[in-house]
Order: sequence, then structure tokens, then C-alpha cells
Amino acid sequence: MNKIGYLSTYPPTECGIGEYLYSLLRDMRDHNIFTGEVIVFSNKLSDLEKSRRDINAYIIPSFKRGIPEYNEVLKNVKKYGPFDIFHVQHEWNIFPRTQKFLDFLNELRNYTRRLVITLHTVYHILYKGFEGIDKYNREIGNIVDTIIVHSVLQEFELRSQGVNLFKIHRIPHGTTINPYISESKDVLAKKLGINVNNRFIIVSPGFLREDKGLDILAKAIDYVVNEKGRDNVLLVLSGVIQGGLPSLRYVRKVHEYIVSAGLTGNVLFMEKYVSRDDMLRLFALADVVAMAYKLKEGKYSISGILHQALGSFKPIIGTKVSKLIEYYQLLPELVVKPDDYREFGDKIIYVMNNYGKVLEMMSIVREYVKRTSWINVAKEHMRLYKKLLEG
Repeated sequence: MNKIGYLSTYPPTECGIGEYLYSLLRDMRDHNIFTGEVIVFSNKLSDLEKSRRDINAYIIPSFKRGIPEYNEVLKNVKKYGPFDIFHVQHEWNIFPRTQKFLDFLNELRNYTRRLVITLHTVYHILYKGFEGIDKYNREIGNIVDTIIVHSVLQEFELRSQGVNLFKIHRIPHGTTINPYISESKDVLAKKLGINVNNRFIIVSPGFLREDKGLDILAKAIDYVVNEKGRDNVLLVLSGVIQGGLPSLRYVRKVHEYIVSAGLTGNVLFMEKYVSRDDMLRLFALADVVAMAYKLKEGKYSISGILHQALGSFKPIIGTKVSKLIEYYQLLPELVVKPDDYREFGDKIIYVMNNYGKVLEMMSIVREYVKRTSWINVAKEHMRLYKKLLEG
């Protein structure tokens, strides 16, 4: 195996799929798991349309995310192919459900020995806007050599939709081992520009949008501070607003609630793009990570932020949603019902009161972090690639 092609968004685009591929390729390269040629056919950015080389791969901007037009991708794939493996990192807002995309996948087969697709999100057939998705997923399964998913829910949803079970392979989302966890709170806080002031730090990082449950977190802090009298807490909400005007309005309402509840000293909004390193510093700074995801029945995906948090070995309070199913399976004691701010607040107080015990509970996470480390996930990809080529 000498050459692998990837189709995906890619940094500096602010996108979880791009960050996923960057991390996968980084560990492939850093640990000599694959030493051949890697070409990424990436999305275009207005200020970054020329081909370039980074530490992982040769990057060729070839498409605009969300626009089902694939002529330029095919032209570039033809120019730089053929490939031993061509791997599409799929998300529905990047590559919409169209016949054009299926035709494009068929065309790709002309330039690669084996075609792989990772479906980062799998929808149930009754999910609004995705009715009839089973037929579409079966067509994808008929075209590609294998479909990679990250969770048991995704795997069995595709199987129930009639996708060839021999083509479905589950590889967990990779976990980053946080290099900053040994740094002191004072050093981390200074680098991040946060005034810690001996408070219990609760961090909720990632994109700012409604399904992250920011309103639930604000109400939970209101409950902890104003009803339970535990005012030595600081909730840090970080990230850029994602989802256009509806998300902007939602975040404004959360802002207004925080002000009206007198919580401006207990909630810090870092409303900006947080770099990869600063995200890890935030996790290292945290006493607890809060993930108040709202329930979206029938939308099955895995939280990349969860895997960054897991690799920091800090207590995580999550909600009982499919996005956090791995954590629910590991530590159901720290998972609460979605949309229940009182239960979330009570769990924060429980962690504050029993921190040593909770850290001991987190020991179960260590083996899972090791198993899902990016180096092991990269090795698992390579084993699958080789198996496909041998078949």
C-alpha cells in the first residue's frame, strides 16, 4: 500500500470532522503507521484555495462544504490518482443527501482499488427530514467496500436498515491524551486568561448551539449558586456559535438569563474559536467537565469533545443521550436525564462533595482511553485498509 486519498474538511476549518482527520493522520505519521503518500482533498476557504503541504499530508482544496458539486474533486482525484485506498469522511452538512453524491462515489471507484466511507452520523428512518434514508444508506453500502461507524447504535441502525452487515466496521472515535494535565491550575489559567480565584471550575467546551444544553447548564449553575448556596463555582462556556441565526438568538437568551440571575461572576463565556491546544488546556484546568447535551432521538453520532475530555481524566457529568453512549456505558453514575437542570446541579454538588471518590470512579476510564487512543485508532484503520486490499 503506497498511496491513500481522503475527502474531508480539514483545519483551519472549524469543523469536528476536519479535526478528526487531522488527529488520525497525525498519529499515522508520528508513529510510522503509514509512511506512504497521503493526499487530502479538502474543502475550500476564501483565503486558502491553493494546494499546500502540512506535517500530515498534501492538501488540495477541491470542494465547498454543503454544495453538491463534485466535478473539481473528480478532476483532482483523476490527476493525483490512482489510489490504493480512498476514504471519504462523511457528514450530512458537508455532503448532502443527493443522487449526485451517489454518482460521485461510483465515479471514485475508477481511481482507487478500495473505497471506504466513514458515516460520522447515522439517522433513523423516522428522523424528520431523513425519511427514506434507509434506501440511500443501502445504496452507499452497495457502492463502497466498507462503511466505518463509531458506535454500537450506529452499527445496528445501519444493519436494521438493510445495509450489508459484512460491510459495516465499527472503529471507535479516537481519544487525545492531554499533554497539559500535569501543569498547575495557576499556569493554565494564566495562559488562558481566566481568573480562577480558588473556585471549582466547570468546563463545557465546543461549539455554542442549542443541542449542547447551554440553557440547562446556566439553570443548573443558578440552582447550585442561588438555591444551594455553593457560590465558589465558575462555569466556563467556550467556542464559536455554530448554526447561524437560530443559534445566535439562543446564545443571546442564555446570556440574558445569566445576567438576570446575577451569575455574571459564576459564568464565563469564551465566545471565540478555541485552538486545539487551548481546548486541551481548558480540560486540564477543569475540576469537572459538563456535557448537558439535549436528546435528539434517531440522530446517532459520537461526541469528539467527549473523547478529548476522557483523555484528560477529569470527572465528566453527562446526559443520557446517544452522543454520549460510550460514557453512559462506562460510568452511568455520572449521567443524568437530559433537560433536568436540578438533577444536573445536584450531580455537580455530589462531585464537589465527593471529589476523591469520584476520581477513583474515573479509573475505569483509563483502559478505555488507552484502547481508543489515536495511535490505536490509526492502527485499526491501517489493519482494515490492508484487509480490504488482501480481499
